[in-house]
Amino acid sequence: MRKINERGEISTNTVITTVIAIIGIVLLGYAVSKIYDNFANQESKNAQSGLNNLILKINSINAGDSTTATLTGLNGNWFMAGWNRDESGRPEKCFSGSCICICSKAGTTIGIDESIGKNNLNKVFLASSCQKTGFCSVVEINEVSIIGGLVRSTTASPAPTVALSLPTGGQSVIPVSYIIFPANLLILKIEKKDNVLKITNQQ
Repeated sequence: MRKINERGEISTNTVITTVIAIIGIVLLGYAVSKIYDNFANQESKNAQSGLNNLILKINSINAGDSTTATLTGLNGNWFMAGWNRDESGRPEKCFSGSCICICSKAGTTIGIDESIGKNNLNKVFLASSCQKTGFCSVVEINEVSIIGGLVRSTTASPAPTVALSLPTGGQSVIPVSYIIFPANLLILKIEKKDNVLKITNQQ
């Protein structure tokens, strides 16, 4: 009888230990999920706040003037793009006017696929991403020009990477019509001239 009881106790202890381990794993997974959700939500809030601040800055200058704007970095996970009033293929969020959008690049190949630097392909791709996971604001101007850049080595031919600083020797810049938000602050130059709004990455 004693051996049976001992086996019974061992079996019960094993079950209890297994159940506790499963509960621990579930709780850990839940905690990690909540942390990720909070991080993603904070990035979204920062993106929307950044767009609001940018629009305020744009509206504060007159035609022929220029200024700079400093926006919070978004860890390379978001990008800025813009569309003209009469440009086809812009996000539906832009309605019928020119617009500026800050959008998540989750699940995209921005900064990896060199073809994204070609505007004809680029605009359709960006618009789709912004419609799904972006914040857009209409601006009262005919043309919006967003100028960023990809850095590519001139001594080799790897896929280009996102330019967070000006290139040095052995590198060239491929102009693209979007700006990636770095992990640190993003500094932009804003210009208004002849009903054209030009936003350039200054880093």
